[in-house]
Amino acid sequence: MISLAAFSALALAFSAQARPPESPGPIPSGWKDIQYTDPATGSTNKARIYYPALSGGSGATPDPSLGPYPLVGFLHGYGGSASFYDILSSHLASYGFLVASIDNGPVPTALECANLLHWVDIQSQDPTHWLSGMAWDGDWAAVGHSMGGDALGSLVKNEPRVRTIIGLQAWNGSQSSTQIGSFTGSAFWIAGTADATCPPSFSKTWYTLCRNANRNFYFEVIGMGHLGCTDYPSPSDPMPPSEQTRVHKRIVTPILQAEMLGQDGQYEWVVGQGLSYGEPWTRMQLCTSPILWGGFQPTALGIEMGVIGLSGRTCIYAGSLSTGSSSTPFGNSGLNLNQGGKLGSVQLNSNGYAAWSQLLDPRYSGRTVFSQAAVFESLPTGLTGSLSKVLTIQIP
Repeated sequence: MISLAAFSALALAFSAQARPPESPGPIPSGWKDIQYTDPATGSTNKARIYYPALSGGSGATPDPSLGPYPLVGFLHGYGGSASFYDILSSHLASYGFLVASIDNGPVPTALECANLLHWVDIQSQDPTHWLSGMAWDGDWAAVGHSMGGDALGSLVKNEPRVRTIIGLQAWNGSQSSTQIGSFTGSAFWIAGTADATCPPSFSKTWYTLCRNANRNFYFEVIGMGHLGCTDYPSPSDPMPPSEQTRVHKRIVTPILQAEMLGQDGQYEWVVGQGLSYGEPWTRMQLCTSPILWGGFQPTALGIEMGVIGLSGRTCIYAGSLSTGSSSTPFGNSGLNLNQGGKLGSVQLNSNGYAAWSQLLDPRYSGRTVFSQAAVFESLPTGLTGSLSKVLTIQIP
């Protein structure tokens, strides 16, 4: 069984493992402007595709060797174009995402985004196409800025493969807002306090409307303006342009890694008390699907870990040296509990959050360990709750 004996020195090596998500990713990113025939309407549309490549830059040769890659749709703001978001889109491609950005006119639509994603999916299955083998067959994500964010409600209402949405300073003025209440995927809303075009109240409205999302987050960035996610943040905003760019990379990248790749540990970059200390945002969250994060930030006693779930619930977390299948009141655990056991328990606060310093044992240096949490409450009829995903921690 994994010991709870303290071993502070071991935790110091964890900092060397962590690549801050605003840093360039490990893969060169290329991009290409395309004209394509919409598979649903037959019309000729335009888009810009950002992709992992053998070398960086326009027209670079795609690199399918590490793929296929998660597919992300991008919807620009009113009057904008795909090129306004080159920095963020290329950054995501450098982390192994295939980004399909609409470039067809002043106002992107949900239908255009859905049809573009289907077009990319079809071409990826064609061995003669330059996108061959690039798009995976899993769920999709979509990122929308301003009026592009406003289209997300209609998108998820009509395209079931889109299971993660990120609204960047989203406009809130169309009937799309009435369509998002049934969405059961993961939703994220990022607002800036200096945004006079789409003030924080717009994103808060979206957050409130996503009442059935299994994970729902609202971030309010202090001093950020309306163009913070573009290549051209306003220099008159209280937050410097370079910082607005960094913040978007910092939040969006680990969210997509967590939601599309199952790497919930990446949430530590945006919610961890250590790694997010001093970051210029506040947040709210409502998660019926628990998030167990940790493993990057050393503490005086070990490493920081934490959980996000419903407020006031109890969390029990366990560890193991291997994955497996173990029966619990909340479904089958992904841990082999014959090689581990319970590590501890915590109570979530009113914001559905708890964090702690997890002690380490030097005997497991160089090993991979696994952890999972159950977040639950006791009712007269019995226990009700959910399991987190299995968290993988590499111990140096």
